[in-house]
Amino acid sequence: MNTPPPPQEGSLPMIQPGRYRHYKGKEYLVIGVAKHSETEEDFVVYRALYGECGLWVRPAKMFREKVGIGGKLVPRFKWIDDAGTEQDATTRKTTED
Repeated sequence: MNTPPPPQEGSLPMIQPGRYRHYKGKEYLVIGVAKHSETEEDFVVYRALYGECGLWVRPAKMFREKVGIGGKLVPRFKWIDDAGTEQDATTRKTTED
């Protein structure tokens, strides 16, 4: 498995479309990143992979952040590759061809 390089200082990792697991355990499918029409802030557009499969948006900065759980910081979302391996969404970075 290839490990993505760490993000460079001042850059934020890209949010790759695909499956992610929330720190509470439920899975979501990231569709893409959209810009707010007025502020141009990046928002992640994603769909729940459970229940009624609701469509959600969340600020990209919040999607990538870590949250305090039980006295330690954990990523809010982890990317899940095709083999089911998780990768921290706060450090995941892809390169574009």
